[in-house]
Amino acid sequence: QEFTKRKPKRHLDVGDGTLRGVFRGIIGRGKPRTQQENAVRFFDKKLNKEINLQVRYGGEPGQLDQFPNREGVLTNKPPEDFIKFRIRDAVNGRYIIFPALITGITDNSGTTNTSFGYIGRADKVHVYGGYERTISFTVQIVAQREEDIPIIWEKINYTKGLTLPQYKQFFGKTGVTDNTRPVAPIVYLTLGDMFNDAPGFFTSVNLTIPENSQWELKDGLQMPHLCSIAFDFTYIGKENPTMTSMHYDNISKSFPFEEPQVDKALPTPGRRQQRRTQRDARREQFEKDLADPNVSRRQARQRRRQQRRLDREKRRQETKFGT
Repeated sequence: QEFTKRKPKRHLDVGDGTLRGVFRGIIGRGKPRTQQENAVRFFDKKLNKEINLQVRYGGEPGQLDQFPNREGVLTNKPPEDFIKFRIRDAVNGRYIIFPALITGITDNSGTTNTSFGYIGRADKVHVYGGYERTISFTVQIVAQREEDIPIIWEKINYTKGLTLPQYKQFFGKTGVTDNTRPVAPIVYLTLGDMFNDAPGFFTSVNLTIPENSQWELKDGLQMPHLCSIAFDFTYIGKENPTMTSMHYDNISKSFPFEEPQVDKALPTPGRRQQRRTQRDARREQFEKDLADPNVSRRQARQRRRQQRRLDREKRRQETKFGT
């Protein structure tokens, strides 16, 4: 028995010493099972818990720390959920918050290159053109009670509008018939610690109602209880993207990598600045030659002309070889 994988217990775990504890020890459960909060217990209706996962559509422009609750009142406390998920309409200053029932998250990064072919060369020359990042995911939306129907479909209504422009006043002149201009639908996406108020825009918002979804039968609320919305999000970002950028907002702050310090070469002076520097050097040397009693004025001028020819030849060579 010493070489078996499962050795028999030498002592019986009687738990707290009661008859119930002895019985739990016989069946192998000496300690009572702890009731931890998880997704199954969170949505279990048998526990008679008052679950208010759905909050209203709302917010105030310029106040990112004010979140709407179920009654539509703005508070500084975000809705309770396992994963942070919210969409901020940056144009109108409103939050669209659904419970984080998210599936099919896809993060795609791609480049645009231009290829050129030259005569006498089999392979092509590739020139880097640009970069684009798209994020796709699907949100499952469930109404647990009749009161959730108007709250959910109000947010779905404004979610469908995130691919359309908003017309706002462009200038304040009086007497102008049409003084509005379209504003692009920019949004801020928060998804866990991957993206925290990441700026971008939605290229598509697709609503799907499954065939097995139940419908509310009350007049005025005849809408399905179950639907899903598929998002395609184009990521803009908060900084100039590079190979060593923080591509994920909150989690990237814990990465130990730092941007390497590259020694930058001093800029090459321009042609005009170079000629001015050489002329000043020749003038200074000419004045020194005039002050020297062993050098005549004629010799000083000859030296200056000779140095001028050398400087001109030096500039010509630098221009020829591209230095």
